[in-house]
Amino acid sequence: MRRQQVGHWCDRAIIAGLGFVIVFGPFAFGAIHPWAYGLLEVVAALLVLVWVGKLEFWGTPSEKLPTVPREIWIPVAGFLSIAVLQVVPLPPGVLRVISPATYEMYATALPGWPDKAPYEEVVRDLIARDDLGVQAAALSRPVSLPTARDVERFGLDSIVPDAWGRLPGEPLLEHNERSQLERWVDRDHNGFASSWRTLSIDPARTAAELLKILTYLALFSVVSFYPLARGSREDTRFQRRLLRILAFTAIAVAAVGLLQRFAWNGRILWVFVPWDWGVPRPTSPQTSGPFVSRNNFGGYLALTLPLVLVPFLTPSRMDLRGRRTWTRVLFGAGAALTAAALLFSLSRGAWVASAVSIGVLLLGLSRRLAPEQLPRFLRSKRAGAAAACACAAAILFLILVPTGGSELGSDIDRRLEQSVTNSVSWDSRAAFWLDSLPMIGDFAAFGVGLGSWGAIFPRYDGSFFFGTQARRAHNDYVQLLSETGILGALLLLGACVAIGVRLHRATRERSEDALAPGLAIGAGLVALAIHEFVDFDLQMPGIAVTATVLLGLGLRGSWRGVAREGAWARLPAVLALASIVYLGAVLMQPALRPYTPVSPGVVAALRAIDRRPTESPAHLALGVELAEVGPGLARPALDAAVELNPNSPGPRDARAVVVAQLGEEEQALRDIEESMFRAPARSQHPLFLSTAVAWLPLESRTAAERGLKRAVDGAGYRAAMALAGFYSGVHDRKAAAVAWEQAAELSPKRPYAATMLRLAGLELTRAGEWGGAEELLERSIDLDPGAFPARALLISQVLARRPDLSEARAQVQEGIEAGADSYELDLALAEAARGVGDAQVERSVLEAAAAQRPNDVRGHYRLGLSYYRAKLWDKAARSMDLATRAAPDYGPAWFYLGLTSENAYRFDAAERAFKRALVADPEDDGYRRHYDRFLVRLKNG
Repeated sequence: MRRQQVGHWCDRAIIAGLGFVIVFGPFAFGAIHPWAYGLLEVVAALLVLVWVGKLEFWGTPSEKLPTVPREIWIPVAGFLSIAVLQVVPLPPGVLRVISPATYEMYATALPGWPDKAPYEEVVRDLIARDDLGVQAAALSRPVSLPTARDVERFGLDSIVPDAWGRLPGEPLLEHNERSQLERWVDRDHNGFASSWRTLSIDPARTAAELLKILTYLALFSVVSFYPLARGSREDTRFQRRLLRILAFTAIAVAAVGLLQRFAWNGRILWVFVPWDWGVPRPTSPQTSGPFVSRNNFGGYLALTLPLVLVPFLTPSRMDLRGRRTWTRVLFGAGAALTAAALLFSLSRGAWVASAVSIGVLLLGLSRRLAPEQLPRFLRSKRAGAAAACACAAAILFLILVPTGGSELGSDIDRRLEQSVTNSVSWDSRAAFWLDSLPMIGDFAAFGVGLGSWGAIFPRYDGSFFFGTQARRAHNDYVQLLSETGILGALLLLGACVAIGVRLHRATRERSEDALAPGLAIGAGLVALAIHEFVDFDLQMPGIAVTATVLLGLGLRGSWRGVAREGAWARLPAVLALASIVYLGAVLMQPALRPYTPVSPGVVAALRAIDRRPTESPAHLALGVELAEVGPGLARPALDAAVELNPNSPGPRDARAVVVAQLGEEEQALRDIEESMFRAPARSQHPLFLSTAVAWLPLESRTAAERGLKRAVDGAGYRAAMALAGFYSGVHDRKAAAVAWEQAAELSPKRPYAATMLRLAGLELTRAGEWGGAEELLERSIDLDPGAFPARALLISQVLARRPDLSEARAQVQEGIEAGADSYELDLALAEAARGVGDAQVERSVLEAAAAQRPNDVRGHYRLGLSYYRAKLWDKAARSMDLATRAAPDYGPAWFYLGLTSENAYRFDAAERAFKRALVADPEDDGYRRHYDRFLVRLKNG
């Protein structure tokens, strides 16, 4: 009796544990963080131990053990063997034979390997220079620093050489740093610990991915093999509960996604800010539920939607007991909710995958179930085929969803434009796949290592760099080929084909109440397989766990049994030992965080390079550290950084500085040009794309200009924008206007083009080209009539030069009729009135604007300035007082309130206002000087 009771407790523990991973996986942000998937791994190991305990101690002794056919376990074992081989250190000679590309990669990333320690010659040179200490010549060498005027004009920093402030002969290195560098070069680098390397470019990440795969295998084994008599009441209850948990979790995830859409606060689940974001994004609402990416959210819903839909369509073991009507209502509403969330996810790949899976489900139901068990629209084979054709038509529609936004009036497309731009477009995906082909060719035998695609892809990336690096191929099949090689991909493909055949047979052998859920499981897995062509759902542990449980349920009961005799009798003990070892490995693995910044210091950089040789930032950090000692020391590290990531501007820009110091001017100019060409983004080159560029030598500016011009042909409007910023920095207004106009012509969206034409017009106003500015601003207005910036600029800068204000007033009226902000246009009209010298019109317009928006400081402030210029002190003081109330921290309003009060001989009020101005802007020297003079005059009477 006690044995049976403990067995029941095991059953409950298994259901509770599986229910936990089903719910926790998606709601823990897809379980992508180490703490989340680490917890899943621990739970999986504990579930295996409970399963083994039930099998060995608290189950039926005569219970047969299920056996996996060889066509499944042989390719799975082969694939796991390749993954294990990838993390085993190998001698350089062996590595060169079995994977020449991996050997060459290490030779490039680790200068001196395998005969010497990485960067051994550089480190020895650094130690030799430390023996000599700081040289007197380095302290007396003249250095050209920017003047104070240059610093103020161009926003530069006065950079002081590292040796300044030190004494001749003083060591360059700290004592502990020198001793660590000495150990670095003195250790035996021909031994196992140093020169032996793994097939995986990033073995730590490969080991983490291998543990995840073992977790999925453990969960699959528990779901599919847990010992309950086939067809028994306990087995039926086990499957029913898991199916319901899966369906209700999917409905809950969909509900959270829809609620998030309409109650967005810029955080995932209203509490979490993803690492990639850095800050909340309250102005970019998205429907992604607990997932960071809306595409993964859509993929999860596409996987689970068939299971949610089945109880609505036909009776099954998922029904509520004796309540068929309530079952249809509950799951029908859940299916509608899930479908709506899927639509709002704006993931076209998930739409297509879901349409295919629903078509497969409807066709399967119409062919396999009795007519009385089906809805009327599926009660014939022809009707099922028609339903499948309707889903195919839906696929075509979804593929051809317009991307013209407001031009075509597509509601879905407008939401697409408003969604988070954190994913890549179809063109970018295709570029990733094509750029991965050379990687697949180079590492065809064993791949680059599970999870290592992102560590090496920058070397093969042929796209332009705009601040972010691709971490995934957005096609798990391409990424699998890259990471495991052709052999690994073929083994996994063979296993998947065998599992698919087994799943099809299992569905055919199911009982009536289990047939429909079995078809739904198959349809959901079809959706997942399709979505994998354009995304990376299986790299999200939360989705992978859900798919694993579904697959386990789909294959449960389809295995043949074998008596527990001979070697099979020891299987539970082997499983228990494997689970304990696996649990220890999970608990011992570090909390890996990819792309962590390298700590400062030469030693820290060398350790980072030794751990992840292909990470370009580590080599760049080493080069920057060594450049402070001597440019010759930094050159090898910067060369490696450029070779490993040719597109990133940091290594090339740093190398350009170093080679210029070494006298290689031509190479420096080539690096500048190539850096600007490969990375034509303003944020990546603050020195070249700001006003500071005018301070640089002419040769450097010319090289940067050549690179940007080359980039325009390939990178399009974004490169043209960078070129415009470059010309603006060197004060070439006409050239900047031409570049902005070119960017507008290349822009894919009308609002973008309108903004760029406005900026082109602004540049021409600064150049005094009023006719050309007017033409460009009018073109901007034609593209986006409801936007106010272009009209305001046209009114305040161009039309203000006309003898009267009739054209300016007409523009204001047209803008208001088009939906532009009337307040902003009134401010522009007031500026135009001031330009033509009509102070009366200026004040009347500003009075109306201030009354229209009393909480905006600009209207009150500008009205106060108008009164101040007219020496109407009381009115000026009243307007400035209203401005300070609208913006208590606005220093200019307080300052002019003080001036008006001073002119009106209200000295106490003036002193209070001047003090408030200094509190608001304590760094303003003008405020401080006037206040000091005011106090002197006040003291002298």
